[in-house]
Amino acid sequence: MMQNLEQFERFTYGIFRIFKYWHKIAAVEMSRIGLSGAHLTYLLALRANEGGLTASSLCRICAKDKSDVSRALNTMTHLRFVEKVCAKDRCYGSAFMLTESGRAVADGIRAKVDLAVEHASRNLSEVQKESFYEVLDLISGNMADLCETGI
Repeated sequence: MMQNLEQFERFTYGIFRIFKYWHKIAAVEMSRIGLSGAHLTYLLALRANEGGLTASSLCRICAKDKSDVSRALNTMTHLRFVEKVCAKDRCYGSAFMLTESGRAVADGIRAKVDLAVEHASRNLSEVQKESFYEVLDLISGNMADLCETGI
């Protein structure tokens, strides 16, 4: 029982520290282009999906709620990093795509993300990195199950 509590504390504090530093780095880098750290994941998701993504898809991919995605898309559209591609006479449910300047910004962010990941994992072997991400996926999946079924 005590071991579970210690593991919980270690896990929780570790995740919170990583999250804190991630947000701090993202906020500094994104503020240079007039965005917040929260916009980073949306730009990267849109860059990885050249055909564009609907707001619902961004919610699912980035694990964010609809209001957050909507605000972010409005901001990025206003700054002309993103555009909505309407189908014929209907815009509801249409995809959002990066503009040319949005792709350039996202590419710059990708380069910085590569550097950040390289730095964060600099003392890890490839086997350790693969194991870490495998375990992270398992834990997040188990936590998702727990959210749906309850404790």
